[in-house]
Amino acid sequence: TMATTGAAGPTATTAPAATTAPTTTTSTLTPDTEWPRSDALDAQFLIQATFGPTHSSLAELKGKESYEAWIVQQMALDPSLLRSRYRSRVNPSSSETRRSTIPRTACEGGSRWSNVAFDQRDVGLQVVATGTEIFVDGQLRSMLDPNLLKNGLPAPNTCNNE
Repeated sequence: TMATTGAAGPTATTAPAATTAPTTTTSTLTPDTEWPRSDALDAQFLIQATFGPTHSSLAELKGKESYEAWIVQQMALDPSLLRSRYRSRVNPSSSETRRSTIPRTACEGGSRWSNVAFDQRDVGLQVVATGTEIFVDGQLRSMLDPNLLKNGLPAPNTCNNE
């Protein structure tokens, strides 16, 4: 018996009865278990094991004798690390010999030119053009170079990116 103190004073209680140890059941599934196979079950397996099935991954899985064989093959592959893949595409090293401060022509690969001086936000605003300047709603928007020489770039042309 054990003594506990409650609102009415000390009381005696009996210890809980001993319980039997829980029984464990063993699974009948072993790594050599033959799982049922169908196109739908293969697709479900790939949904759970990858980012989702593709036609090629379904065909590859169909060529394997079991899901376990596919998993063993995947574990043997070299890891493809997201960090290195991400870094190589987000901030690639520049292989150009040109200085970054030299502007590109409008048709040159990698150029970031815009062919417009106006956009939808300018609709309804007052536009004033002087000999060499364009003002939109009283703000200088663009400088005009009538000879197309002051910026050091060749005259604009129509790009043919074929």
